[in-house]
Amino acid sequence: MSKLTWQTLRDTDFSGMSDTVALWQSYIEYATTTIVDLPEEIKLLSEAGEEDFSGPVAEASRGYVAEVVDVFEEDLAERATRIQTLLDEAKGAFETQQSALNDLFSEAGGDLLPEGGIGEERFKVLRSFASDHHQAEVTDEQQTLYDRAEALSTEFKTIMTDTRRIDDDLAAELDKLDDSAPAMPPVVGEPGFAERNGEYLREKHQDFLEKIDDGEAGPAEVTEWWDSMSEEERALFVATAPDLVGPLDGIPTEDRDTANRDLLDEEITDLDAQIARMESELENTPRDGRYIDLEEEIEALREQRDSLDNLNNQIAEPFTSEDGSVSASYYLLGYSSEADGQAIVSVGNPDTADNVNVYVPGTGGNLADVNGLLSRTESTYADAYQFGPAGSTTASVLWLGYDAPDNVALATDPSYAENAASSLSSFTEGLRSTDQGAESNLTMTGHSYGSTTVGVAARDEGLDVDNMIFVGSPGVGVDTAADLGIDPDNVWASRNEEDVIGQATDTNTHTLAGAAAGSWAGPGGAVVGGAIGYLTADKDEMIHGTDPTADSFGGNTFASDATRDNTGEWYEPGADAVSNHSAYWDEGNAARENMAYIITGQRDEVSNE
Repeated sequence: MSKLTWQTLRDTDFSGMSDTVALWQSYIEYATTTIVDLPEEIKLLSEAGEEDFSGPVAEASRGYVAEVVDVFEEDLAERATRIQTLLDEAKGAFETQQSALNDLFSEAGGDLLPEGGIGEERFKVLRSFASDHHQAEVTDEQQTLYDRAEALSTEFKTIMTDTRRIDDDLAAELDKLDDSAPAMPPVVGEPGFAERNGEYLREKHQDFLEKIDDGEAGPAEVTEWWDSMSEEERALFVATAPDLVGPLDGIPTEDRDTANRDLLDEEITDLDAQIARMESELENTPRDGRYIDLEEEIEALREQRDSLDNLNNQIAEPFTSEDGSVSASYYLLGYSSEADGQAIVSVGNPDTADNVNVYVPGTGGNLADVNGLLSRTESTYADAYQFGPAGSTTASVLWLGYDAPDNVALATDPSYAENAASSLSSFTEGLRSTDQGAESNLTMTGHSYGSTTVGVAARDEGLDVDNMIFVGSPGVGVDTAADLGIDPDNVWASRNEEDVIGQATDTNTHTLAGAAAGSWAGPGGAVVGGAIGYLTADKDEMIHGTDPTADSFGGNTFASDATRDNTGEWYEPGADAVSNHSAYWDEGNAARENMAYIITGQRDEVSNE
């Protein structure tokens, strides 16, 4: 509560407030100049080149200094402006109140005298002008004087009440500036620096991070948020909060790759330590039930560790085609070691490519089989350069970002695709939002149950893509190409004549009825089971909707070959049906060239013969 008295208001020269602001501002400018020059004074950080001082600690340290400078400089600039505004406004308000008070005193003249403390301000009638106390009655002239003193006293109190309110409001606004002081980053070299930095950044951006956690911030908003930060702050986020950056759609590819590789290295190291501890425990465990359980737990951890290590080794060096004609870096856009494992890997940078293809594998797709799935992704990349327009660039992405069915018996269940729909849609939005320059020509390619996943995602969540390609499909969850949310003329499908999936549309299904459901499974491969023979009455109907290669579906078809011979066991009509379900990426298969034409925007070159 303000203690401002009427005497202070009457006697204060408020022009000094402007002088105070100007002097304070000069100190701010001096401090700002000094702090901006600080990095130049720190030789370890400013003079050491990347070859001398590199790695996560160096990156975090450089980022720390820049972040301190930014926080300090931005805060000073904001506060300087706010304080100057507050004091200028207060100066004007106080001078207005002072003028009103002086006018009131002038009106009171010499007959009335101001007096009283805070909240008791009043005018009294000077005794020399009052009636004699022996007088029996107050004269009209005297009563008028008393009434005037009472009226002016009320105005007197109002002026001072308003003035003290102005004083309180100013103090409250200045207190807000103190309360809202930004947290400074932790000090380089203090224990737990990296963890503290991560906590600091999360606290600073807490409101937006809560929006992300609550699902209220889509990839486009994430990109806008990321771009709003300084380069140094983004580097700090990548170095100290990779668990946030790595999986987040809308973060640029290079930053996600750096964060995910750090996470992958850390998880492999942690698994090695965990396995070593359990092996030590095993040596001292009697050969009883606990010994057997430990052996099984260790074996499961080894398999998990081997899958991660395999992924790490696979993307350690850039991809180079067999003939050496093309090469590209790998970008790790996401991974998980949970359950069967997941991996999202791009050959080439989708943020800068003219064309982007996203390949979604099907049944049996898991982290342990990442080599084979990446081989298809690499083939697509190489084909795009072989058959694409001269000078155009392409990125080829493996999206195993969902829990694919483990076997063909499970692949009749649409829930795997339904559960993946939101994630696939979000990933596609992320590609669009981080796209640099002209918008890329984006294609979504689904194989086998992966085609079902693509179709269901398009149906339920929407996919912002230019083309869709379905190969070896058991149906894509819709009746027609028009139901996929893009121009049906940009929907393409193919199935080679020996692909076992084709048996699902044959009205003569007795050859399928006795098939063992598990015998059709293969890495990223078949999605049909023994029960399929009982599920298909219409030759255009498949497990998950209309056959996308059928005329009734309303899309386009392209040629593909049966390029595998006698590599599997099957019922009639041939021994090659199972193996040819995964033949679309074989060397020389017509599907490869046709898919390359679609992916690189050369639809007129696509052949259906």
